[in-house]
Amino acid sequence: MWSVNDQSTAELMIRFYRSLRDGMSKDEALRAAQIELIRGPIEVPGENGELVPKDYSAPYHWAAFQLIGDWQ
Repeated sequence: MWSVNDQSTAELMIRFYRSLRDGMSKDEALRAAQIELIRGPIEVPGENGELVPKDYSAPYHWAAFQLIGDWQ
């Protein structure tokens, strides 16, 4: 386990749960969220509400997350 960035973690989880809601399995949803960050940059809300491009493609931002337990 290692430290993770709050902003990139939030963006990864938004994409993960969106994919779950859309019917993907947990492993597919995590993979899709990680790939979206890898392919970046992604647009995230800035301090003033405007969309700002962020590069979260480095493994530091997405590789710490794994599925544990019931993978189904």
